[in-house]
Amino acid sequence: MKNYFGILMMLLLFYSASAQRGPGRKMEAMKIGTITGKVIAEDTNKPLPYANIFVKSQKEDKTITGAIGKQDGTFKVEKVPAGKFYIEVKFIGYAKKVFNDITITPKNKTIDLGVIKLEQSVLRTGTAVVTAERERVEFKIDKKVVNISTDIAAQGKTAAEALENVPSINVDVEGNVSLRGSSNFTVFIDGRPSVLDGNEILQQLPASAIENIEIITNPSAKYDPDGMAGIINVVTKKDMLQGLSGLLNVSAGTKDKYNSDLTLSYRTSDFEFFGGFDWRDNNFEGNGEMKQETYYDDSTVYRENFGDRLFSNGGLNGKFGLGWNITDATNIKLEGNLGSRGFDRNSYTKAQEYSDARELVDYYVNDNKANRDRDYYSTSLDFMHKFGDNGHQLTGMAYYSSRDALGTDFQTKYLTDNNWGSKVIDYENKSIEDETDKEYRFKLDYTLPLSETDKFEAGWQGKIEDESEIFDYYNLVDNNWELDSMYSNDMNYKLNIQAMYATYSGGFGDFGYQAGLRGEYTKRTIEVAKADQPFEIDRIDFFPTLHMTQKLSKTDQIQASYSRRINRPHGRDLDPFPSFINDYNIRIGNPEIEPEYVNSMELGFQKMFDGGMFSIESFYRLSENLITRVTNTYDDEPGIFYHTVTNLDKSHTAGLELMTNYAFTDWFNLNITGSYFYYKLDGTLQDDDAVNKSTNSWNVRGMGNFILSKTTRLQFNTFYNGPSVSAQGDVEGFFTLSASLRQDFLDRKLSLALNARGLVGTMKHEFSVEGKNYHTYNVFEREAPVISLTLSYRFNNYKQERNRNNEEGEGMDMGF
Repeated sequence: MKNYFGILMMLLLFYSASAQRGPGRKMEAMKIGTITGKVIAEDTNKPLPYANIFVKSQKEDKTITGAIGKQDGTFKVEKVPAGKFYIEVKFIGYAKKVFNDITITPKNKTIDLGVIKLEQSVLRTGTAVVTAERERVEFKIDKKVVNISTDIAAQGKTAAEALENVPSINVDVEGNVSLRGSSNFTVFIDGRPSVLDGNEILQQLPASAIENIEIITNPSAKYDPDGMAGIINVVTKKDMLQGLSGLLNVSAGTKDKYNSDLTLSYRTSDFEFFGGFDWRDNNFEGNGEMKQETYYDDSTVYRENFGDRLFSNGGLNGKFGLGWNITDATNIKLEGNLGSRGFDRNSYTKAQEYSDARELVDYYVNDNKANRDRDYYSTSLDFMHKFGDNGHQLTGMAYYSSRDALGTDFQTKYLTDNNWGSKVIDYENKSIEDETDKEYRFKLDYTLPLSETDKFEAGWQGKIEDESEIFDYYNLVDNNWELDSMYSNDMNYKLNIQAMYATYSGGFGDFGYQAGLRGEYTKRTIEVAKADQPFEIDRIDFFPTLHMTQKLSKTDQIQASYSRRINRPHGRDLDPFPSFINDYNIRIGNPEIEPEYVNSMELGFQKMFDGGMFSIESFYRLSENLITRVTNTYDDEPGIFYHTVTNLDKSHTAGLELMTNYAFTDWFNLNITGSYFYYKLDGTLQDDDAVNKSTNSWNVRGMGNFILSKTTRLQFNTFYNGPSVSAQGDVEGFFTLSASLRQDFLDRKLSLALNARGLVGTMKHEFSVEGKNYHTYNVFEREAPVISLTLSYRFNNYKQERNRNNEEGEGMDMGF
């Protein structure tokens, strides 16, 4: 695979060199002109990145030359031959703009078209007015930007559900998100760390509050290297116009699913105020089945269970913010979040256990009720000072968050008969987990432009985390709860990371690059009440990054990147003392586990054409000290399964992602994404069993948008996820189909959206796990279809004037 990547790099450099050769001195002498400008959207005044610029001959009506705009919307067409031309400026979803009678002469070599505003495409057919949409996925040098606001199926959903239709992302039936096959990634909200865990915040955040989602699979050295697969940055909606504005969403779905959120903002030329809340109360039903075989020297024991599960999550979150433009060059912003979240899981399963001859059959029922509540708040203070208008600036941030979580788990086991009728209590227990987590982050970032193409960036970032956990386990004895010290424990986790980084970006001709290096000092201490001494880490790590881009033509470009990342084990994974799950399953951590290091390489090609685009991305990840969850059994405790974590030697992940988006007409466009993965595991588990497994997996998703009128849209989404493997088993594939219809009223101030999820196919998670003396098969199926109705109302009272600093603070610029 290393040779494969090296060959592709050589081809890239060869193409770069050959593409810059001229056709001859005489021809070069005639290419004397330069055409410049900047392309923005008329409705938002935001730059349209990578717009297509075509310079066409008036005499022959054919394209002579052209260019692709930059990320900030600016463009420069160089070496334009002398003559008369007309210029077309195009961006998918917007009406093209034409400039006629452009003449290049030795006395008129430079043409500046200024700021070019493009309108959304509109087609009139009889009485209907059809409006085209923005490009759903935009490619930038170091990330993909997915415009969630164009996805009508996202209305009334959570961020996790909206990610079901996003390239590089998979979401299972329980709402768990993975990025390129890995659940290890970092989630930021507007470039800041999330108070809740990544999957938790994605399952809680309303999609209606999201403007776009940035997928950064190979972050530069400026960003935190945590997360094997990369970074998911959620950019929330902000009103960039002056005055008062707001957005209210109310949603209701089948089987008790209710959501609402409100965002208000008020802006003047110097001040910005915003606030809001989101509330949700969602319930999901499902059913599952488990079949397990345990092998002994002279017999096999079979255990089967099946039953229903009910998941509930909800809570209330409030947010506020204040921004102040102290001068034209300096501004500060204060933001805060305060909220409470809850998660409940109830399961009622019927079980039977028997031997080969179906002798000694035991029947029993497990009734489990678990809930976890979290109260949290966070606050951040940002500042920015500009030393000029060329991007020379200093930014900083101070961030603090606090989270208190309380989890309880009640378990009751009943002995019963073969009809699961009469029940006698076998045991009752409960566990209480009390967790407190406080986090501090600080940063300073300095940016120094050296020329039009070259830029130097450097900064310092600090992170301090203090987490404590008290886990108490009780048995019910004579109607009294008695503490079981064997499964009870206290742990304190302290982490201090100090990092410095530097990046340099530049380019020549159509070739651009960015190189960076990050150094981190890590001090980690884990104190366990039952351990004689703490478990400590004290070391320095280095994380290099490299990004390159080459424009092959006015519509084609190729990108390549490399980064080194780290996956640090969590506190529970390191706790060496057992935690009771049930009478057959025990969880135990591994304090000797080492961090996982990931070397990630990518190579991609994008082609823009009239009406659409095409991209292909190849990637390869080599993970060393792979952190892997495993299950073991021991001869002295037959039938007891211990769940722990260990380091495998390495894993190899390679794959291709293909995406195409094409507007067949002004009222229909189709987006298709396909991914192929090759995954291989190498190593030895704790029981000295060698692991050498590999698999080929794939998935495909499609999104069709029908713009029926200016106010009516219909959307279909379909997804198939192929089978894959784990260290000890296999995961089966699944398929699903969803549809959405939206109708706008009152000049688009009021919208009504009807969503149907899981219309065809199965929403299930099916997998198997195998060890040296056991085999387990599990399947869980979630309720389908789910129907929801969402009402959205937008109101405003503003002047069409942009905030002078409206571009600051958007997107992924916080560097964590």
